Amino acid sequence: MVDTVTSYRQVKRAFEVARGKSKWVCISSRSGSGKTQSLIDLYNLCGDKGVVYIKCRKWSSRKFLTKLAQAMGENVTRYMDNDSLLDLCIAHMNSLSSYKPVLLIDDAGKLTHSAMCTLIPLYDDTLGRMGCLVAGTETLERNIRRYVGRIEGYDEIDGRFGRNYITLLGATKKDVIAICMANGVQDRETAEEIWGKLPKVKKQPREDDPRQVLFADDLRELSGMIDNVVIRQEISNGGAGL
Repeated sequence: MVDTVTSYRQVKRAFEVARGKSKWVCISSRSGSGKTQSLIDLYNLCGDKGVVYIKCRKWSSRKFLTKLAQAMGENVTRYMDNDSLLDLCIAHMNSLSSYKPVLLIDDAGKLTHSAMCTLIPLYDDTLGRMGCLVAGTETLERNIRRYVGRIEGYDEIDGRFGRNYITLLGATKKDVIAICMANGVQDRETAEEIWGKLPKVKKQPREDDPRQVLFADDLRELSGMIDNVVIRQEISNGGAGL
């Protein structure tokens, strides 16, 4: 990732709001749009105990709370029930209130219904003392809205996110060229060729500006293209030295 890329700046701004104002923010955007790498980079840059990162799998509520407590550095025993685990996580984050703690929950769309519902007391009992940035694919928003009124707890979850979800824009041509040059592509012409091959979508970056801009919103595909170019460059350079 390059910190000037549009999607990275969106994630960074959401992180700053969540941490600075102890708010809960949700990013729901397609796979490959840069969520995970941006969150990991921000987590690594902060380097203080006030930031906790967890990448979810298809976990039950108990598994989620166990993994969350362990990510916080807490000791978990097999005798702890869900309430004990939840209390442990809440107490940990509340004890860090002077650090303006923020919890980063990645791939949240993989969590089971019971695990998602543990976010409600986690929100309630850390209110004003902890921020949270929840991220997932576009199905995260879709499923939350679908289950509102059908499965208990989802209306409350939707409400705690302010019924607002951030969609990442991706990378402009300028962004793509910067990413290419920072990751081993040796010349601008090749970087522009990569931009030309990427699928692109016209998007309106600002609500108050009707102008549309082309964005590549699959950074995973971009990564693969860069790897192919760099490997070819290395093979070519190695061959030239024989």
